Amino acid sequence: MGRYKDEINELMDKQIVKGVSRYGQVLEDNPRGVIESLEYQSEELVDALFYTREAIEKMKKMEKSIKKVYAIANNVLWFDDNSDYKTALWEILYALNPDLEEYPELEYIEEMEDNDEL
Repeated sequence: MGRYKDEINELMDKQIVKGVSRYGQVLEDNPRGVIESLEYQSEELVDALFYTREAIEKMKKMEKSIKKVYAIANNVLWFDDNSDYKTALWEILYALNPDLEEYPELEYIEEMEDNDEL
């Protein structure tokens, strides 16, 4: 099976367990009427819209940071004149973490493989 299908199936299984734990029954056994079911669904869809807007805003910030990082790196390389690479790297770290007022003490971070989780 595809990875997305596997992930969706896993998520569905978790939701079923969560629902049974919370409500004591599977959804199919719920006695509520159709209107009430549609009301619950509309509430869930509104929540989904909020989560979507939140994700869009975060992606916009990330895209802006990536463009800024690219510009910093590009310009340092473009000058090709023994520029101060350390300063440029600090600018990149701050561009990637704009909420930090002061960067924490540096630690070595192992390189990640393409399939590693962030």
